[in-house]
Amino acid sequence: MSIPFVLRRQLRRDADHARAVKPYFLVDILVKLLLPALLVVSIARAEAPSIGEAYRQELLSKKGVQTLEKRTLLSAEDGLPTAELWMSHVRNDLLPFWTSPAAIGVPEGNFPTFRAYGGSTIDSLNPQDEFLEIPDSEIWLKGRVNRQYSRMMGRQIYAYCVAYQMTGDERALELAKRGTEYLLGNMYDSRGFFYTWRMQRRDGTYERFPEEEYIISQDISYALLGPAMYYYITRDPKVLPVIQQCKEYIFEKYRIEGSRNLRWIRESYRDFEELHTREQLELVAQLDQINAYMLLVTRLLDGEDRKTWETDLVNLAELIKSEYYNEENNVFWGRIDKEAYKQLGKPHVDFGHTIKTFWMIYLIGEQFQRADLSKFSLEHGPSVLKEAFHRPYETWIEKKLPGGQLGTDRVWWVHNELDQAAATFMLVDGSQKNYLQFSYRYWFEQFIDLRSKEAWHSLVGPMPGVPAYLKAHLWKNGFHSFEHALVGYITGEAYRRKPVSLYYAFREIPDHSLIQPYLYRGEIEQAKITTTEFSSAALSGLKKRAVTFVNVRP
Repeated sequence: MSIPFVLRRQLRRDADHARAVKPYFLVDILVKLLLPALLVVSIARAEAPSIGEAYRQELLSKKGVQTLEKRTLLSAEDGLPTAELWMSHVRNDLLPFWTSPAAIGVPEGNFPTFRAYGGSTIDSLNPQDEFLEIPDSEIWLKGRVNRQYSRMMGRQIYAYCVAYQMTGDERALELAKRGTEYLLGNMYDSRGFFYTWRMQRRDGTYERFPEEEYIISQDISYALLGPAMYYYITRDPKVLPVIQQCKEYIFEKYRIEGSRNLRWIRESYRDFEELHTREQLELVAQLDQINAYMLLVTRLLDGEDRKTWETDLVNLAELIKSEYYNEENNVFWGRIDKEAYKQLGKPHVDFGHTIKTFWMIYLIGEQFQRADLSKFSLEHGPSVLKEAFHRPYETWIEKKLPGGQLGTDRVWWVHNELDQAAATFMLVDGSQKNYLQFSYRYWFEQFIDLRSKEAWHSLVGPMPGVPAYLKAHLWKNGFHSFEHALVGYITGEAYRRKPVSLYYAFREIPDHSLIQPYLYRGEIEQAKITTTEFSSAALSGLKKRAVTFVNVRP
């Protein structure tokens, strides 16, 4: 279904105007233009199944679905995915969505933010049907389709790094390198931050947004996700100074005087329907510094740099535990500057954010000799898993609703975080395997689009569920699904007490104590690292290093 010509012309005219004005003036344009188009879509919906529903019906038919049983790669011993399944999952289920010409961009590394089910980029003036079917109330997505986000570039770099680390795919590492170079060359400001998004002018050049004081701290952290993962893989000396400068910038510019909290935003700012205030105290302003880059990078540092980062990391964990945790509901509040936000059903009050917080705090406790933090997470984290598991669906649910009852929506990143925490706790308490035997199966059978690849954003309604939104947008890229595969592989092999083999690309081999299996710990088997040369000229200076770890643990 296409947008009528008159409306399309008006969209083009207002899109041109949007590039010349501050983005928070655009809400009136958005409301005027989207509602007529979406009214047409609403009428069509009443006459036929949605695109997502029809797509799923075909995929789940006998001709369209490849069941997990046919793959025959579950371990007969423990019912968990084998190492071979995780490798196949990355190569065949995930990576093809991110290696098409549309995903790679022009030039390579100029990764687009919004893509349709089949992987094509979204054209806001002639959008695909699945975009048109997104309800008119979802301004958070539809109102921002002309933007290209730095945090999504960072997440795509991360995805390529994981693909290389698990499979040794040189092309994936090449794309990670090109993406890192493009991100740093086009979205990074030498003062120590990343712009959040950019929009293309009619002459093909770009304008970056917003102004410095309106950049959200979480957005800087997630732009860093890709460079941090690339540095972990390569130890590229050009990348570490950027990570360090951004971290210093965040802890200096966003620190609230007299508080341990980091600000959400430095000056109040309206962006379409969202009002961001300098008084906001947000969980993810703290948590995603840990999750996106600090926990990974701290362990790659040494000397005074490591001591400083470790202190800041532990302080953030203690802050979150003391100020954001609610014992009565066993949740972390998403926002705490007003009592009205401390309720079930409010933004970021869900099983995903809560279990991710327990997971991060547990890993900090284990790796930086803070037994109290480990104990806290082990005492309360498993209860979240118990609440989040929906036995009739045999999978994880997104959240509890305002009245305390369990919702029914299944959301990809929430599923991934719950799996990752359960798999980590399984290494301490094997009973968590009882959830994973079902939730992993659900992931492979229901969440993965076996035709066009990658995972659905969410599945809503009764089983099997209808896909909602897009598979790539301003909050969804390859990060969560690829991290899920990496953590699933590492923890699965560790649970079986088998070695874990990963690829790196060090120019020079660092001290072995600074080489670890992602967010976990292990010893290099027989202190041996196998080195081979890359065939790609784009990877000149890097060397392919195969490392096998034993005694892998949190």
